[in-house]
Amino acid sequence: MGAALSGTMRASIRKATDFAVNRNQFGRKINTYGAIQEKLATMAMKHYACESIAYTVAGNMDRGKVFTQSPKAFVSYSKYYFLFGNSFCLRVYGLPN
Repeated sequence: MGAALSGTMRASIRKATDFAVNRNQFGRKINTYGAIQEKLATMAMKHYACESIAYTVAGNMDRGKVFTQSPKAFVSYSKYYFLFGNSFCLRVYGLPN
């Protein structure tokens, strides 16, 4: 589940980045604003952490080192990061009418 959320997070980051590059506000692209850059960077950082945990958990499982807490923590972190990214996308895009 966590690895699937990692892929969804990547798609959300891609869509948010494309939107930020193409959207004009006050005569400037919104990707030039520091707040947008920080939000995109935070999304990318949390995605990297989630993906790294996925590889670590998968590697441990392949070696037979399964800790019962690792997969549970990974799924919890993945859901949190996924929700963070989606809430940012909704704020950038705006809610549909």
